[in-house]
Amino acid sequence: KIVICLTAMSYSSAEIDFCTQSCQHGIRLDGRACEDFRPLELELGLIAQASGSARLHLGSTDVIVGVKAEVGAPLREHPDCGRLQATVEMSSCASPEYEGRGGELWGLQLAQALEASLVPEHPEKGGGGLDLRSLSIIPGKAVWLLYVDALVLND
Repeated sequence: KIVICLTAMSYSSAEIDFCTQSCQHGIRLDGRACEDFRPLELELGLIAQASGSARLHLGSTDVIVGVKAEVGAPLREHPDCGRLQATVEMSSCASPEYEGRGGELWGLQLAQALEASLVPEHPEKGGGGLDLRSLSIIPGKAVWLLYVDALVLND
């Protein structure tokens, strides 16, 4: 059985059914087989002012990501955990549906999905893609604050 979780974005039941049936029958809209990957190119260290950065080309998808790290105070409820904040912007050139304010909702939803995949619901218990306890410098006094900014240039 194939289970597809598309709750982070707003999809109609018809779109969810189409995705489920496509997976079950091994069909993709772009003609690739289920096991075929899109060409991948990754460039690192593009933004001098960032603590880390990358540009990803995955097929026609083009995304630039910068990460800025700062030392800051922990939250009182999680004194030994750092923090992460994600922002995603959709270039109006990436798709006609992102023109005007169309990309704002998509960017917000993608940022929330990114944070949810990286940050555990209960940081003190670990889990998630990033252990926020590893960002503690001096528990209760200083932690790393990570700001992840992504710009989707083409989807």
